[in-house]
Amino acid sequence: MVTASASSLDDITNEELRGWVELIKQIRATADASIKKEEAEGVSFDQRVFDDYPFIKAPASQDAIQQQEATLQTTLPDDYKQFLQVTNGTGWTGIGWIPSLCGVEQLRWEQADAVGFESLRVETFPPSVTSLGETISLTSEEFDEAPPLERVLRISDEDEDTIVFLLEPEYVRKTWVWLAGKRGIEVKDAPGQWLLFVFVPWMASTKVHPTFEGYMRTRVRTIKA
Repeated sequence: MVTASASSLDDITNEELRGWVELIKQIRATADASIKKEEAEGVSFDQRVFDDYPFIKAPASQDAIQQQEATLQTTLPDDYKQFLQVTNGTGWTGIGWIPSLCGVEQLRWEQADAVGFESLRVETFPPSVTSLGETISLTSEEFDEAPPLERVLRISDEDEDTIVFLLEPEYVRKTWVWLAGKRGIEVKDAPGQWLLFVFVPWMASTKVHPTFEGYMRTRVRTIKA
């Protein structure tokens, strides 16, 4: 079973982090329930794996986060930093579609063409990026012409089949301005925000989430489903 005590989360008293504490509890509880269900169906889980990779990690300090931001020369998304202050990444759950997330110390920029992501594109822009009140998706022609990914910030562990990474605001802004220009959409103030990108290579599947928190909330719904 996934190892971590509820009390370790309850020890976090910062009110700004309480929402994350409750969300992590939900994810862990639903993961536990899913594992119990699979065990009842005859699936065998090696307890040593859970012992080595507990789901909840010790929180990252603000100093550690700030030091890594200085190293990366960027400012990480606020919701992601709050998550790190509750659990510095997550361990293996035993469920393939819930990838483990690395700690702040392991964050590194990766050049997209060096890790095989050069053919990927941001296929969907959420309203928070477009300011149009609707989701904008690329046509097949636009997909072929769209600016390729540049550098990405991978936040999932390297041995995961499902790859999760963050796309920096500068790239998101540039790509949206390109698409708006192609479609003749007036852009008064080109917004820039981090986007979370999920890539499953063996399924050739991609999914864009407008926020890290939004992505994590889908974990609860995915497990329950």
